[in-house]
Amino acid sequence: MRIVILLSRNSHTCGGDVAHALVRAALAPAVSRLFSTRWPDLDSVPALGVARSGDAARTSACATSFPTNVCEKCGLIDDHRHSPPLGSSMRIAIWLTMAASCVWAQSGPGRPALGQMLDRQDGLHPVYGVGGSFHVTSPTTEGVLSTACAGTLCVAKTESSIISWSTAGTMVTPAPTGSAIIAVDATGATIYFPSTQQFGRWQNGSLTMLNLTITGTVLSLGPGLTIAVERSGTLWIVSSDGTILDSLPPSATAALLTANGIVYATSSALILRKSDGSELSFPAQGVQDLFALGDGYAEARAGGILYALRTIPGREQLFQLPQPVTERSPRELPK
Repeated sequence: MRIVILLSRNSHTCGGDVAHALVRAALAPAVSRLFSTRWPDLDSVPALGVARSGDAARTSACATSFPTNVCEKCGLIDDHRHSPPLGSSMRIAIWLTMAASCVWAQSGPGRPALGQMLDRQDGLHPVYGVGGSFHVTSPTTEGVLSTACAGTLCVAKTESSIISWSTAGTMVTPAPTGSAIIAVDATGATIYFPSTQQFGRWQNGSLTMLNLTITGTVLSLGPGLTIAVERSGTLWIVSSDGTILDSLPPSATAALLTANGIVYATSSALILRKSDGSELSFPAQGVQDLFALGDGYAEARAGGILYALRTIPGREQLFQLPQPVTERSPRELPK
């Protein structure tokens, strides 16, 4: 029997999880009937974290899960009700062609935009793809001190500016010097400037300072203006009026407040505390910085390693981000 595989570009982009599940669910059974050799396990996605639950059961489980309707989402359902019967050779060839098109659509910048990551040299890179299948492009901005992305908006802080990227284009706004703590939402960003100990609200290229004072060292801002603040060695989660909402263990060295819970780092792990209070722990040595990479993802910088922690409920998992090229000439910084 001869099978011809045709590769063609597909206007639909399917995620890494979809492609792997498609091949596993549809392609492998068909091909296994043609070949006596064992079909390899194509359900594995390159990942680093097997989450260990922090609840009483102390159980561990792989956090990857594939939806049962992935083929339907890709438009690859073989609906016998609306098509005439096909021979086995033709059916396999069609599946191979469509699966290849789905995987082909993942390669390069054509993948779905995920957000932006900050490399070890403080260069900001757009990130495309899905968990386990990331693509990082060249840096768009150098000298970035902090960053956050959510929805279609990304905001970054350089030494003296706020830079934003959205469907409205790129905007540069003068700001207090030094680093910043950034939380992006649907209408703009709330920003804390440690150099002046001021909170500000950024919207549509305009920065307005807020009349808000918090005692302690601000580490992160979250939804509804929740604040992670360190006081006398303890990391507290407080509201804008100072009400204590939660606290983190003394071993916590960094924190990021997200829509899916609190991400914090210890000397040896990244931990996600979910809204119900349960925790998932992922082995990660020496994490120092946490940033909101994009919806459902947090970036963690640990020396020479860059991680992406997926915080989507039911799909929590830790991945290693591609390392961008480190030898590059400096670019002029926006002022």
